[in-house]
Amino acid sequence: MKKFISKIISVITAMIIITSCIPLFSVNAENKESKLIALTFDDGPNTTTTNEVLDILEEYNAKASFFLIGDNINAESAVTVKRAYSMGMEIDNHSRTHSNMSKMSAEELKAEISFVDEKVNEIIGENTKFFRPPFIDVSPSMYEAIEQPFICGIDCKDYMENVSAQDRADFILNGAKDGVIVLLHDAAGNNKTVEALKILMPKLIEQGYEFVTLTELFERQGETPKGNIIYSNVAKYPCSNYKLYEEIKTDATDRISLDKDMLDELGDKYAIELDYESATGYPPIVALQRWSSTPSIWHTIQPFYFNGDKAVFLAEDISSALKQLELSSSELDGISVSAYSGEITLKNAKVLIKSEETQFIKGDVNADGKFNISDIVILQKWLLSVPDVELVDWKAADLCEDGKLNVFDLCIMKQDLKSGEVNLNKVYAANTEELKNALENAKAGDEIILAEGEYVYSGSTSKGYMFKSSAEGTEENPIIIRSENPEKPAIIKGSSTSSNIAFSVFGDWWEIRDLKFTNSQKGIVLDNSNHTKIIDCEVYNIGSEGIHFRDNSSYCLAENCYVHDTGVVSPGYGEAIYVGSAKSTTGYGFDCHYNTISHCKLGPNVAAEHVDIKEYTIGTIVENCTFDGTGMSGENSSKSFVNIKGNDCTLRNNIGYRNGCEKILRAFEQNNVVDGWGQDALVYGNKVYMDVDTGSTGKKMYFLNSWDCSVTVWDNFMAYDGELFSVDNEDDHWKYYNCNMITYGNK
Repeated sequence: MKKFISKIISVITAMIIITSCIPLFSVNAENKESKLIALTFDDGPNTTTTNEVLDILEEYNAKASFFLIGDNINAESAVTVKRAYSMGMEIDNHSRTHSNMSKMSAEELKAEISFVDEKVNEIIGENTKFFRPPFIDVSPSMYEAIEQPFICGIDCKDYMENVSAQDRADFILNGAKDGVIVLLHDAAGNNKTVEALKILMPKLIEQGYEFVTLTELFERQGETPKGNIIYSNVAKYPCSNYKLYEEIKTDATDRISLDKDMLDELGDKYAIELDYESATGYPPIVALQRWSSTPSIWHTIQPFYFNGDKAVFLAEDISSALKQLELSSSELDGISVSAYSGEITLKNAKVLIKSEETQFIKGDVNADGKFNISDIVILQKWLLSVPDVELVDWKAADLCEDGKLNVFDLCIMKQDLKSGEVNLNKVYAANTEELKNALENAKAGDEIILAEGEYVYSGSTSKGYMFKSSAEGTEENPIIIRSENPEKPAIIKGSSTSSNIAFSVFGDWWEIRDLKFTNSQKGIVLDNSNHTKIIDCEVYNIGSEGIHFRDNSSYCLAENCYVHDTGVVSPGYGEAIYVGSAKSTTGYGFDCHYNTISHCKLGPNVAAEHVDIKEYTIGTIVENCTFDGTGMSGENSSKSFVNIKGNDCTLRNNIGYRNGCEKILRAFEQNNVVDGWGQDALVYGNKVYMDVDTGSTGKKMYFLNSWDCSVTVWDNFMAYDGELFSVDNEDDHWKYYNCNMITYGNK
């Protein structure tokens, strides 16, 4: 009984402590979690339609964003712009002339943008924040020249006279989702759009939508707008709980097709995902159409998610379009996904299907699949009304199960954590000493989270190791170190490019994510570290090699990493990624097997090879990487993108650019510096741009230098100063493969 009373007293005491600093109030979470929608208007300003749109927005106390054409701004229309700004509207950029900008020079592009900015600044004292390309036509040169984020939106065809006001409203109502951007036009005389607003505004309000500007939409959704993206919504990737149903094979580079039988079978539970290498012009679209000699396109649908190299279309969007058109799926032979204008080059196309719903975890308010201290912090800030703090899943915090969130829910969360029901595995570091302590005390399951800023090592080091850890993770509970904000990565910085290693790991099962490493002799070194992953990291301004899998480190991964400017002190040892150790090296184990280097960007200014795979290593894979040869030194026999000295290596689907670097004498080479090693490589699906014929030994620029090394090749291509051509011609392979133990594989 005494123990029970003591426990009750401790709980009451805890509540008193908590309530002394947190107001005791209740908030209806459902009301706070309103759905957001951003209305945007193109082609103004004018003194007629723009004002009519503003009248409706004012009636419903709604905010919107207006994309202005510079040549439409004059003394009269400027008054309308002032009115819009005074009402809390956002003023944005739609170019000066509303011309097709994808073919313009950088100077012309900047002039189009700056003209509008100057005009707007004269009126409201601010520059524009976002840019909408005329005709939604984009190009890489536009992304490079224009700093503002690019905005698209769901299209209601309100630029077409034959589309009624009701149809315009229905298009928007059917496509409305939390975080969506709506593309409308307030051009002079567009009366049907004014009438459409009168129809849809009360209906959207009835559905729980709040009308916000683009800036507010990004802020409240917790997203930072990025370059090389054209936004139609501000929402998280929608297919996290989907699984692969079918990978679509096609010979076309810009189009896939889906038959109606499969769609009928899947209902509304599928999504189409496109990964592509490049895209110019309008983003890819879904086209609803009949198959015939001249297919009739009924309707086009923009991707729900579009980030520059990935586009996702949801079945529910396709279904809503069919409903709007009063068509059933049986009336169509199928749908196609294609480029509306411009060109796209597909890497792959997939049909995804919804998997079973993920398990609900009480307390997991940030929906990361765990209930831990971070959920406590978020709920506490939310209860205190800290700005920009939102709950991803408020119901997970309703531990009292009363439909409301208050301090009592917070007390229960803290008690659950104290009772040991949940592991407290998040370790936050905001300075160098905190990072050193976190690494020294790390254990399996820890997640070390670094705040934005630089972490510069000071003090004495052991054998040149600066930030280091020998802690061991496990497969179930790896040790993770990452940036708190991947958009603003923390920087781990050494003391000099002439000495020391920035970051060293001596234990198994680590994940190193979203970090930058710089200003040291070596960047990241793994010693006796197996199953460690280095993902989305940047390594640069390094005296010697960038990343090194060393001393019996196997089954490791470098993925989506950017390594450049290596070998700034010792060019001959300035590899981007180094696997194993040379035969002359002592003190380190040679067994660095089955490591993978995937989707990495290596170069420019990698002074030695981009990847050096040493003797005594087995099974290294280098795939889907890009090599920039600019700045290779040629020192210490560095004269190729990749040098293979190990066995059973795979080199596939990479792209190399010599970029005029005369030190690069061959694309990839394989050497047997130790008897029995440098054998049985697989080299396929690679593309190399070699600029010129070197004339070496009377041959053109060859692919491999592997006279006494066995290799199997297929589907490799090369270009000198023109188009790519196949190098897999057995009749003249000596021009390209300097090898007498070559086998041609399946093509």
